[in-house]
Amino acid sequence: MKRLAPHLTGIRASSLVINTASATIIGILYFLKHITLFADEMEDDEKELEHSSIQEKLDTELKELDKKLEQKEVKFALSSC
Repeated sequence: MKRLAPHLTGIRASSLVINTASATIIGILYFLKHITLFADEMEDDEKELEHSSIQEKLDTELKELDKKLEQKEVKFALSSC
């Protein structure tokens, strides 16, 4: 048994190193998963903001076109009389 004692100590130390490395890898994977989720949320927010901006521009353009159409209809109605 005395002959095995140094080997057992080395095995225990190796086991501790492996367990520590495993815990570190798990921690890194957990962190990467959450960073990825956060990045996806940011991308979704950016797309939503871009969509809102485009929608506002289209709404403004539509209102301007409605005004121009209404003015032309009034001119047409006045010229028909």
